[in-house]
Amino acid sequence: MNKTLVLAVLGILLHTIGCETGKQSPVGSQLVGRRSGGIVELPAVPLSGGSSFLELIAPTDKGGDANLLVGRMNGLLFRSLLRFRVPADSLALASGGTGAADFQVDSLSIILGINRLQLATGNEWSVHRPETAWTDTTFFVDPVAFREIDFRFSFIEGTQVTVLDASRLKIDIPLAYFVDAQRVDPQNPTVDFLLNPDGEDFLIALISEESQAFGTETLRPKIEVVYRVGSDQARFEADVSEDTYMVAREGEGPPTDLFLVSKGHFYSSILKFDIPPSIPKSATINSAVLEVDLDLDRSFLQILPIELHLVDLQTSPLDTIFTAFDQGLQFETGIREFPIDPRLIQGWVSGTFDNDGLALRARALPPDMMWVVLKAARLRIIYSLPPEF
Repeated sequence: MNKTLVLAVLGILLHTIGCETGKQSPVGSQLVGRRSGGIVELPAVPLSGGSSFLELIAPTDKGGDANLLVGRMNGLLFRSLLRFRVPADSLALASGGTGAADFQVDSLSIILGINRLQLATGNEWSVHRPETAWTDTTFFVDPVAFREIDFRFSFIEGTQVTVLDASRLKIDIPLAYFVDAQRVDPQNPTVDFLLNPDGEDFLIALISEESQAFGTETLRPKIEVVYRVGSDQARFEADVSEDTYMVAREGEGPPTDLFLVSKGHFYSSILKFDIPPSIPKSATINSAVLEVDLDLDRSFLQILPIELHLVDLQTSPLDTIFTAFDQGLQFETGIREFPIDPRLIQGWVSGTFDNDGLALRARALPPDMMWVVLKAARLRIIYSLPPEF
């Protein structure tokens, strides 16, 4: 009896299994035997091309900067201007003379404090007479055409530059130069100087009148005049009355193979990466990080705010379309890592938009001159593969 019951039950089950009920499994029969996808990390997708290009020369006022820049670097020239006033008439009267006619100069020197020196092997410069009018609030860019103005100057014969120590420079000025200034204004001669870089690439940051850093007050630019009224000799010292610096391109500007991001002269860089074809179009980009090294010898920055843009390359960089993908990034010293919105890489992989690269562009504020030179740029990409059947 029991055996017969068991056989009957088994028969019913077999009949039921063999019949088509018309109902589907809620999880899908194709999941049977499916293999899960994997996570892949590409630690360093190298740079395959790109360049830096000039976007804008802004009429930025350098008169309020804490530095006076002199040098030749990255295809740019930096020249500093300084102005000193000597109250010849009042000094002569104070020494018992009858006025400016009794004021005779025995020596005249300019003392400058060094804030920073880069690529020091090429630090040669010359001293010039400015022949274009300027003040410490002068814009050295035509604000209509956004082009550098033609600033005229001529070499002063007989100047001598001496390094006093690691923090100070001394420039001895020939007496004939001061005599020329006395002819223009006998009572209060004004002496102007333009410091121009010579030789190989270098950059020197001098302490300016506006520097507020602790301990720099005694290193601000000053003039030292040894003068004579009659037979009495005396010394006069005074701080600089106005100072500023200008920036100009040398030739075509920075080399095309240099990746430069700068403010003032706004240079941006396009970085092109060939995304490996091993990434399938169906992959999901989980994260992407831009890694760059900074060439600190050729950079000048404290904190340089930047923006990262998707590039749609047209016939020229000026016609190229930039679409911002990240805001508020910034360069500082050392190796830097910048997370990138994964949608940018996802679009390249899936073909949503062409891979014309990404651009690094300096943000406009604050209005000072900073720049960074990039090297060894690479992408770190993590993506996941879809499950396989």
